[in-house]
Amino acid sequence: MWFEVSLGVFLVAFITASLLRHRAERSGDPSVEDNIIVTYSKSIPGYEVQRIFGYVEGVVTIPSEGDEVYASMGEQSAIQKLMDRAREVGANAILELRIESKEYAVHTKIIARGLAVRV
Repeated sequence: MWFEVSLGVFLVAFITASLLRHRAERSGDPSVEDNIIVTYSKSIPGYEVQRIFGYVEGVVTIPSEGDEVYASMGEQSAIQKLMDRAREVGANAILELRIESKEYAVHTKIIARGLAVRV
């Protein structure tokens, strides 16, 4: 269930960021570059990939004994780190988002990976 909840939260954040980006583009706001479009697909409708920077990732470690709230927050943190890394290399979008978790004895690693691109 935590996956559905976190996916819902992620989609709301993605849609909000997309709407803000379009609004800022129309108003000529220079903060447009701060927004990162993130999608599970290999393309973004209405956008053309101008440059590919390569795969980037964000990694977060959470306690294994944590409940679904920790897992959801960990996933969101991993995505945020992924977005920060993409911004560092000059990307404004992430395609092919993949999230995986690796469980160890005392902690769980949540890894968000995606293809950093400029659209």
